[in-house]
Amino acid sequence: MTTETPRPTEATAATAAAGATEPAGAAVGAAAGQAQQEPTGSPAAARPAPAVRQTTNGTERGKERMVVFRVLVYVAVAHFLAFFLWLMFAVIGKR
Repeated sequence: MTTETPRPTEATAATAAAGATEPAGAAVGAAAGQAQQEPTGSPAAARPAPAVRQTTNGTERGKERMVVFRVLVYVAVAHFLAFFLWLMFAVIGKR
């Protein structure tokens, strides 16, 4: 497998000599008389496709929420049981 490096064209050499800050592909298209393509305005066209697709589909976030919910339920139930025991001893202690 060999990879070839692209050779600079006359248009890119001329723009490089002139000190242009445009990308090389834009200079070649403009030098050849072609109109530069404007973005369509949609966000999907402006950003590239992701290289790696997400496979969890948000299940990790759901698991984290369930853990937080379970901890809150355990804490609430433990406090309720502690209050119930305290109330039992308070009622029995007054007799």
